[in-house]
Amino acid sequence: AMLELLDACATAADVQLARQCLTAIPLMRRHLEALLTCWPSYRTRRMLRWLLQNLGHTLAAELRWDRIDLGKGKRQLFGGGHYVPDARLAVPGDLFTTPDAWQRAAALLAEADKLLVMTGNGARVDVDDVTYHVPASFQAFYPAYATKGLVYEDFLHREMFNENPRLAWGLFADRLLRARMHGASPLAQMLRVLQPRFRGGVFVRTTNIDGDILRGGVEGRRVMEVMGSLRHSQCMVGCRQAVWEVSSEELQVDQRTGLLQSTPPRCPYCGAPARPNVKLLNDDTTWETARVESQRQHYYDWLSQPGRLLVLELGAGRILSGLRQETLRLGVPVIRINVMDAAVEGEGVGLTMDVRQACERLFAAAMPAYVIGCAGKARAQTESPLIH
Repeated sequence: AMLELLDACATAADVQLARQCLTAIPLMRRHLEALLTCWPSYRTRRMLRWLLQNLGHTLAAELRWDRIDLGKGKRQLFGGGHYVPDARLAVPGDLFTTPDAWQRAAALLAEADKLLVMTGNGARVDVDDVTYHVPASFQAFYPAYATKGLVYEDFLHREMFNENPRLAWGLFADRLLRARMHGASPLAQMLRVLQPRFRGGVFVRTTNIDGDILRGGVEGRRVMEVMGSLRHSQCMVGCRQAVWEVSSEELQVDQRTGLLQSTPPRCPYCGAPARPNVKLLNDDTTWETARVESQRQHYYDWLSQPGRLLVLELGAGRILSGLRQETLRLGVPVIRINVMDAAVEGEGVGLTMDVRQACERLFAAAMPAYVIGCAGKARAQTESPLIH
């Protein structure tokens, strides 16, 4: 089905869809090699290889391409575009990050005094490779929920916590436990190292709810978790409009069924059932927002400080468009990194590629000027493999 989709690609949007599918479905190397050897289209074979390489997919290196006939001569997906010599394939211009784009991105970083980092679900490079709002990706990562016909949005209703709290807590507890087990992501660690590079510092505005940025050491007053945090819970009946930290030691999940094995959390004040302090669907009046509102005030205070502001937007799609709307509202230069939709409206540059690869390259470009004038601890930090 994947190869048939590639066969049918006629526009850049079609190739974008194919790219998204590759990130969401598992591929078996042995069967794919056998299928590719007899697939009739050299163009499709080359397109698959280029997409895998462009995504940094493990199969790009695992497949034995020397056994797969890629044909002779040059090919193109459709008219125009950039020619990739290694692939002997011309790809659409808006799917290809040119050297000029990297130069413009590096120049924007060099000119900025303050860096606002917007992170969406596409920036989850630490814990898993699941895109929660894409049903195929969610169900492939959570087969226990797939067998029940559940998608991520099914867990975003208060009714589930009332009717089946073990199921409702199963997903959120699993996300919290995996996040704490894996520790801070490379992205979070790089942001910590990068903070002193900018005179006005770094602020992170994120829709992710796993607390990764705070685990990485970014200062708490420089983070806004707009959708809440799995690290905190609240009372289902709102007895005191309070939130409290969750103890992961009290949570156990049955991976086979996806259900919470331990007793579902309860409010320490009134004993009523508890739920994560995250924004659920149709949750405007029952979500306790005091913690987020405090973070929001810190955000506006930081924005009001002088300095040239740059937005670095990482994996923020259009399904939850709040991050992109905020970028447009600010009207400042933006570096947008998104494997599916990196087009930039106004001043800035879009990088159509994997968030991890793009960040490592950008941070490596941003640090040298800072390192040259620093010694001791700052210089030692840059010796981390994350920067190189």
